[in-house]
Amino acid sequence: MTLATDLLARLDRLNALHERIGSIALSVDADRRQELVDARRELAHCIGEISQAADALLPTICDAAAITEYRQHLGAMRSSAALHQASWPAISMTADRAGYAASSGQVRDAHRAFDGWMRRTISGATGRSLMGESK
Repeated sequence: MTLATDLLARLDRLNALHERIGSIALSVDADRRQELVDARRELAHCIGEISQAADALLPTICDAAAITEYRQHLGAMRSSAALHQASWPAISMTADRAGYAASSGQVRDAHRAFDGWMRRTISGATGRSLMGESK
């Protein structure tokens, strides 16, 4: 497996986790709170793996300016997720559905920006079309 293929597989996993967390959050079932906590842990681990994979790949395909842009996208995604999780612990996710949804939307937007940037960058360097794979 190439570095690019590995990183794309990790991005796909991140997309699946975001979808899973979104479906958990739509539920009003209090029994799913632990499932949300577990998925959030898995999300943090997945983002860490993506960071490591990107740190290995990007210096081989990008210039310094692009690596700075990558770090900005990664930082925005991490920050939005951390702020959301701190503001909306699993125990209170049903207290204000509209507020939770707005906060989740910011996380989703940051994730989509990161995912799109990564796929465009890898595609541009490898000459493969990867945009259809993005969720």
